[in-house]
Amino acid sequence: MANPRSPSPPRKRNKTGFEDPDATQLLEEEMLPGYTPDDYYPVSIGELFESRYRVLGKLGFRMVSTAWLCRDLKEDRHVTLRVYTIEGSSESQKELKVLEHLRTMEPNHAGWYLVRRMLDTLELPGTKGPHRCIVDDPVGFTLSQFRWMCRGKIPGKKLKCVIEHLLAALDFLRSEAKVVHTKFVFIHRVDIHEHNIMLSLLDDSLLKAFEEKESAEPSVYELAGDRVIYASRPLATPKKIWELFEGKPLVRPPSPNTDVSSAVHLAKLIALLGPPPKELLKRGEASEQFFNENGEFTAGIVIPATTLEDEEGVLEGRGGCVPALHTEDAAVEARGQEIA
Repeated sequence: MANPRSPSPPRKRNKTGFEDPDATQLLEEEMLPGYTPDDYYPVSIGELFESRYRVLGKLGFRMVSTAWLCRDLKEDRHVTLRVYTIEGSSESQKELKVLEHLRTMEPNHAGWYLVRRMLDTLELPGTKGPHRCIVDDPVGFTLSQFRWMCRGKIPGKKLKCVIEHLLAALDFLRSEAKVVHTKFVFIHRVDIHEHNIMLSLLDDSLLKAFEEKESAEPSVYELAGDRVIYASRPLATPKKIWELFEGKPLVRPPSPNTDVSSAVHLAKLIALLGPPPKELLKRGEASEQFFNENGEFTAGIVIPATTLEDEEGVLEGRGGCVPALHTEDAAVEARGQEIA
């Protein structure tokens, strides 16, 4: 564990926040029961830790930690930084013991590749003591999110892959790493469920998109006294999830400054989602170019005869496998996004 070191000053903050001196509007971790500001380290987007990890945006929060996407300037790659609260120090200590043990394991078992491993640790100085931090690889969706993408039920062939990967990871933890619930170390989170089983990322396209989005449209934040509370940014939008799952865009973006392209784009959206509400059209600056006063599409483009069901081609009748799974059974939290 490195000695606590003062971080570099954050970059100039973008004007996307609001001041709340009376704390009447609660955001993110402020809404958690028992929230105490000094228990959380006040991470700022743009901040540089250990002259190496640049904070790019907030991924999520829990009772005992916040999670941030960072760029490792030394390795020129994305990483996840989980910053524990003071109250979460005991939990982080247990987790670190397991993760340090897993780092010593050799890749002699197929499950070794399916368990998320710690890359680095550090401490940040806080008003009530040091905050332990864990650096690890970013991961993608939870198994519950993947099931949602499958409309509530994972298809048989893909479910088989999920089960095979999960059993391989658990077998590695039990038989090779000797990480069990009662012997090697007390693991504080022993339940295995779809919210703490993660799918790995096959490439960094989602991470690059996150970084670009944060730069173009900075996250909302609240100025609460002398600290900043950021809103979490999802790693992917439903549109991006569709593209990853189907391997093709749901709707191609219109070409800039081209009315015909915009009309084709709108026609496809109407086919998939139905006509836009009249209240929405009244607020649109360009609505008159494509819709009449009754909300009817009048751009001269035929609305294609297609539906979301027609566009989807993966859930039935195809093989393939989901990306590699990462079990969180060894107290390895993913994005830190609080799930009710």
